[in-house]
Amino acid sequence: MLPYKEKAICLYNLGRYLEALAVLEKATAVQSTYDEGYYWAGRCYEKINDTKSAIASYELALQIDPDYEDAQDALSKLGVK
Repeated sequence: MLPYKEKAICLYNLGRYLEALAVLEKATAVQSTYDEGYYWAGRCYEKINDTKSAIASYELALQIDPDYEDAQDALSKLGVK
């Protein structure tokens, strides 16, 4: 999963959020338990002002790893408890 993550983060850092999302969708299709893929998808969704999808992505990450602090923090910042 590392190559997917690295490519997605590079695209994210370049502001190419939709392209990053496409990479992350491939990653989570290959490995549905890829919590970081869902977390980074949430970050991308936030950047394109799709809060509903961001929340859903963070929640998926937390279903896989309930102790994923970055996902917990992201939801808190969006006002989700």
